[in-house]
Amino acid sequence: MKKVIIFLMIVLSYQYITSQNNGNYFIKNANVNDSNANFGTAFYGGDIAFYASSRSKSGGDLEFHYGFIDEYGDIIDSKVLGRKVNSKYDEVDMVFSRNYKTVYFTRRSDGGHMELFKAKVSKAGAWSKITRLPFNRSNISIGHPALSNSDKVLYFSSDMPGSKGGFDIFKVRILSENTYGKPKRLGSKVNTEGNETTPFILGSTLYFSSDGRGGLGGLDIFLINLANEYSTAKNIGKPINSAQDDYGYVQSRSIGLGYFTSSRTSGKGGDDIYSFQKLDDEIPDAAQNDVVAKTDEVTIIPEKGEIKPVISKKEENTKRARALKAERINKKRREKKKRELEETAKKKAAEEKAIAAKKVIAAKKAAEEKAVAAKKVIADKKAAEEKAVAAKKVIADKKAAEEKAVAAKKVIADKKAAEEKAVAAKKVIADKKAAEEKAIAAKKVIAAKKAAEEKAVAAKKVIAAKKAAEEKAVAVVEKTIVEETPKPKQKNVLKKKPRYITAYELCQFQFDNLNSVYFDFKKSYVNAKIANEVDKLIRIMKRCPNIVAIVSSHTDSRSSAAFNIKLSQRRSDAIVNYILRNSNLTTRRVKSVGYGETKLRNKCTDGVWCSEAEHKVNRRTQFESRNY
Repeated sequence: MKKVIIFLMIVLSYQYITSQNNGNYFIKNANVNDSNANFGTAFYGGDIAFYASSRSKSGGDLEFHYGFIDEYGDIIDSKVLGRKVNSKYDEVDMVFSRNYKTVYFTRRSDGGHMELFKAKVSKAGAWSKITRLPFNRSNISIGHPALSNSDKVLYFSSDMPGSKGGFDIFKVRILSENTYGKPKRLGSKVNTEGNETTPFILGSTLYFSSDGRGGLGGLDIFLINLANEYSTAKNIGKPINSAQDDYGYVQSRSIGLGYFTSSRTSGKGGDDIYSFQKLDDEIPDAAQNDVVAKTDEVTIIPEKGEIKPVISKKEENTKRARALKAERINKKRREKKKRELEETAKKKAAEEKAIAAKKVIAAKKAAEEKAVAAKKVIADKKAAEEKAVAAKKVIADKKAAEEKAVAAKKVIADKKAAEEKAVAAKKVIADKKAAEEKAIAAKKVIAAKKAAEEKAVAAKKVIAAKKAAEEKAVAVVEKTIVEETPKPKQKNVLKKKPRYITAYELCQFQFDNLNSVYFDFKKSYVNAKIANEVDKLIRIMKRCPNIVAIVSSHTDSRSSAAFNIKLSQRRSDAIVNYILRNSNLTTRRVKSVGYGETKLRNKCTDGVWCSEAEHKVNRRTQFESRNY
């Protein structure tokens, strides 16, 4: 019976895995995941994968780990990278050059901002010459690196000036070993008013994550063909994307194996790494790759107002014929790869079934041995119980004798206590009588004292009446003298000076009259209405050099508490960055803090239905002041 149950569990597990891998991707939760955060995967050669994890915590919260890739896409024999690379800060993600001699990686600084670093990698895999890239700036984040096919263009995500929303995708040309061009923001076909992050280049295709294009929820992964000016960003859909955040898409250049990160609820921790096998690997278009090689990704996506090239009918027919031929070949490859994956899954299921059968046999043997031991334990227990019963009887007899002796002592003690109580009662009666007699004498003394006091009061009244009559007579005489005496002319009379409000009090008054601002649902970009109120704050701060502004952001209760903390912090940071970009103020005078859903103003907690207007009340950002 146990064998049948285990077999059914294996079959159901295989069916569940198959149901989660519909469409063009076969996905699986990677074996390295645990209750900690795991993300930021990168390939090193064909058989090693790097990733970031907080499992060891010997340096910062996040550190780089690496391991070997097995035939199922799992990362095995994981080890933490050395202290020469992992610092006291967070190491987030990385990308290697095509010859694996150079690596670019993200490190989170002391202030929470991301920065890009570069290192050299030896043949043995040792990192050296770690340098900070020159276009990093304080108070802005630059991270999530990706390289073009030629390694001559570096893509990254940043909230630097020029961003349309929170984070946008930028690119910069690598001119020489330590020289770079000016960072340029990609066009509106990629970037939105939301956040775009974790770019990855494969051939002429850019993969990236965005929360500004709708989708299944949170960050979704999109792709766009950079070599095709008519291409638009496309959501790659399920099973890669989910209702939570999905990001960090990477894929091997030689095989269809890849990884991405997701915070979906079915994972093992907050953020998990998932492996995938792509079933529709495209045959590269020679003409398309030639375009990529020649242009080297320089402004491939046309902005509004640019002239688009005219494609001849002949070229269009040639491209269509190539596409049809490639689609037929790709269809055969997809079918073949799907069969291979299904056979691999069946093989793995059979191996697991054999292991389970061995476990059943071992469990049965262990159960038999356990049963024999249990019988011995029962026999020993029975003998011990009989011995215990006899011992209890001896103890009970002894206890009964002790209780009898105690009862006799109690009778004697009760009799003695009754006698003492009677003596005490007689003493109480005598004391009470004496007290009553004393009280009567005291009352007589009080009555005599009261009569004397009343007599003294009456005498005082007579004296007071006499004195009042004398004062009245004097007052009449003085009034007559005053009225007959001519009054002198009044000279200059000093008036009381009015009190003026101080400059600090005026600044405080203007600050307290600032209105709260409200971000859109799940958004953290500064719109025109918010900017109008923040401009007022900037003007006050310029007039009042002794004021420090604190930007406090909150969210409603929708989404998870962890997501809401991050969202509220992004909102406060967005306003602070707006102030820094549009004034000469520094971070010493402008602070940001995010409270998430911890300070709701109404009943709208988790599980309580509320209208959009009620949720909006909790989506506030407030401005507070402190003396500098």
